[in-house]
Amino acid sequence: MPILKRNTLLLLIFTLTLLSCDPPEFKEDLFSSSYIKNEENELGEDDDPKDLKEPEVEKSIDLSPPKSRTVKETFYQVESQREKLDILWVIDNSGSMEEEQDSLARNFDLFIEEFLKKDIDFKMAITTTDPYDYGRAVNGIEGLTRVEALKDEAAFLDDFIERVRVGINGYGKEQGLKTSLNFLDRYGSNFLRKDAFLIVIYLSDEDDQSGIYPDRFYELIIKHKSNTGQVKIFSIANLKGQSHSYNESPGERYCTLSEKTGGLCSNIRDDFSQILQEFGKKMAELKDIFLLKKQPYKNELEVLVEGRSVLSGWSYDEKSNAIKFEENALPVEGEKVEFIYSLKI
Repeated sequence: MPILKRNTLLLLIFTLTLLSCDPPEFKEDLFSSSYIKNEENELGEDDDPKDLKEPEVEKSIDLSPPKSRTVKETFYQVESQREKLDILWVIDNSGSMEEEQDSLARNFDLFIEEFLKKDIDFKMAITTTDPYDYGRAVNGIEGLTRVEALKDEAAFLDDFIERVRVGINGYGKEQGLKTSLNFLDRYGSNFLRKDAFLIVIYLSDEDDQSGIYPDRFYELIIKHKSNTGQVKIFSIANLKGQSHSYNESPGERYCTLSEKTGGLCSNIRDDFSQILQEFGKKMAELKDIFLLKKQPYKNELEVLVEGRSVLSGWSYDEKSNAIKFEENALPVEGEKVEFIYSLKI
């Protein structure tokens, strides 16, 4: 055999021997310079490291209690100080409301009797649900006050009855939420007293059609008071699920706001004498509550009267953010009342 052929044959045998001796981790792809993964799934040159998951690190859970700070509010019980209520009536003056206006006028004395009995310092004004009235007060914002009622109760009642019969020629698309805000923008600086509750009472056989959602309305109206607990909404309306005529609708927006502020929402089909008496008593009870400036964490707080811890005879109303004492547990005149609670930071 010629030497050249023999050397070529030996070189070929040597090359085949080397190929058969690749390490077990990889098999070479003869058509490329890359490697493919073996059974242990080791990384080859074509693998992208970003496709591989990083090992999961167990996150630690903070089991320490939330940070908080303690607040103490101090009051002195003053029996001689009258509670103040600024009351706005918003009356539906659309074509279907004559009977309801008459019922309110006939039974108004039952509403006011509790105020006079408890010597509450009130003032009232009336506007309509007609947006084209722009929140204007019926016969102004003067006259419907405690002073006038004590001076001549009969004349005071006649004045209210005349004003509350606002007629039935108003716009049929009732917008009580809008008109009450218009009223407050127009008269707020003269009608509202800083230390008084703002109470709005809606009387309508249809829901509000202002296009203002209840949460947005609430944000706007509480701007008129320094303490959100000073705003109360009461409503006389058709209730959801109750019968009503085809041209009426449930007053869901009014009732939602009544619920949100701790007021009342009553059925316009019920006896007005009972409704107004219940409203009057509920508002008169505001005389016996203590409004807190901040919301206690988890609604937990401690009550002290003259430095002594009081465990019963009082309750906390979350909606009003207020403490109400039971009648037989009210602190006496001059006593120091303290409320201690935590605020979440």
